[in-house]
Amino acid sequence: MFLYTLGQYAMLWWLPNHLMAQGVSASDAGSVVGRFWSGMFAAQILVAWWVLRTGARRMALLAAAGALAGSVPMWLVDHYAWLPSLAAVWGFTNLGLLKVVLSFATQQVTTPSSRLVSLMLLGGTSGTASSPWLSSQIVAVSDTMTVLRFASVCYLVMGVLLVIASGQDRTKGKEHE
Repeated sequence: MFLYTLGQYAMLWWLPNHLMAQGVSASDAGSVVGRFWSGMFAAQILVAWWVLRTGARRMALLAAAGALAGSVPMWLVDHYAWLPSLAAVWGFTNLGLLKVVLSFATQQVTTPSSRLVSLMLLGGTSGTASSPWLSSQIVAVSDTMTVLRFASVCYLVMGVLLVIASGQDRTKGKEHE
């Protein structure tokens, strides 16, 4: 959850600056971020139902892949006209990963505790809180393109960790999906 929020907020905070440096107006650059949140809102409406049909494990892996795949066009595509739509798709494909991963994590242990949930939420909060400082340090020694790529790397590492956790089912083969 730390990597998810670190990557997400690093991307969303620096994407408008990156676009404005390419000549996009401030309102158009900001609307790309707004489209991300609209896509995420739509996905979260579906996720509550969808997670029951596909299972938290599959949903977490799918959402991690969607977050990574959706973030790459934000720094790869240089034609602004595509970015609002791509941002909406990115928002949708990350499926509100925070909630999905929380559900997945509680299914990974036989008896989930409130400490697990609190620790996971602390991880997400820490990513959110450290993102402004860490991402600004990256921009200070490099540029906005680097921090956007850094965000995608955060998603990649998070996805690898989810794959590893997926193989570490502590319920001894009992299917929780």
